Amino acid sequence: MKRILYGVVMALAASSAFGCIERHWASPAIQGTVFDHNTKVPLERVEIYRVPIGSTPLLVGSTDINGNFTIEASRKTSIAPPTADLFAFGHFSYIKQGYLPSDYEYSVRRPDFQNQEPPAEKGIVIMLRKR
Repeated sequence: MKRILYGVVMALAASSAFGCIERHWASPAIQGTVFDHNTKVPLERVEIYRVPIGSTPLLVGSTDINGNFTIEASRKTSIAPPTADLFAFGHFSYIKQGYLPSDYEYSVRRPDFQNQEPPAEKGIVIMLRKR
């Protein structure tokens, strides 16, 4: 029993020495408008999903009657070794029935924005093509 307890204590000590628990920004805030590619008419009720690399898609919003959207930045808590990636990568997927999906890729440099929110990406224009 002492050996098991000793092993657990040593594993925790090693993880503390060689890695850390960090809370970092995982994706930026974004603002923009979604249009029909052919007619240039703004599209309402387009679903927007955040898809970090290696994670499942998460519905984070939709467009309003004028095709506009605003998505807040997201944070993540993780145990990261000192050699962990310096960037968080992923994409936002824009999905509407009758249209082909479109993606907008993002990256966030993690050490730069551990406490300060990354700058918002504004004025994004997404054009969806009909199927």
